[in-house]
Amino acid sequence: MNLYLIERTDRYNYGEYDSFVAVAQNEIIASKMSPELDENGEPDKIGWTSSENVKVTLLGVSIVKSSKIICTSYNGGS
Repeated sequence: MNLYLIERTDRYNYGEYDSFVAVAQNEIIASKMSPELDENGEPDKIGWTSSENVKVTLLGVSIVKSSKIICTSYNGGS
């Protein structure tokens, strides 16, 4: 598994995520991940952007064996 930085390339505002670090098998899977979760704890694409609007950067290799988000960057405020 690999460690990726996923950054939005479209416009974002307060109350939205702009990037996150995740473990994924490859760049395509990483680009389709979302830092937003719905009420069931599942990825929610409504509050995030599409995979065409992200830049994915390989950071390194992970010993973690499953896809997961490690940390997020959220633009709080009003």
